[in-house]
Amino acid sequence: MGNASPGAGGTGPSPLPGLTFHHVGLACRDLAVEVAAHAQLGYVAEGEVFEDPHQRVRGCFRTLGPFRVELLEPLDEGSPLMSWLERGVKLYHVCYETDDLDDALVRLRSAGHMVVAPPAPAVAFAGRRVSFAMLRSRSLVELLQR
Repeated sequence: MGNASPGAGGTGPSPLPGLTFHHVGLACRDLAVEVAAHAQLGYVAEGEVFEDPHQRVRGCFRTLGPFRVELLEPLDEGSPLMSWLERGVKLYHVCYETDDLDDALVRLRSAGHMVVAPPAPAVAFAGRRVSFAMLRSRSLVELLQR
């Protein structure tokens, strides 16, 4: 057995208070193809297809029981999704809801993580603010103001 590392039984920063899982974001080149593939797995629509010009994506939510995925395709070649798709990465982000987005971002920064998209209203969430942070582990997380 190896040595314990932070988060694996070791010590590390305290967890962000009040976070709850919301969804997993999947990058896709063709939204219709992904919707059909997820429908075959039993996922059903949650809301309508949306376009977010600020984030430069088109997307939709699908659910299977308590699990929710956000399927996202780029609106244009300048979309942040393009670099993920060019590397063959489908798992784009994991989203968590928080009671205090600003405090969560301060805590993430103080733990050495990088905010890569400052808080902004999101079309997918009726204008609720979201922000993206790249963890030091290179995982992208989205924080959604509850």
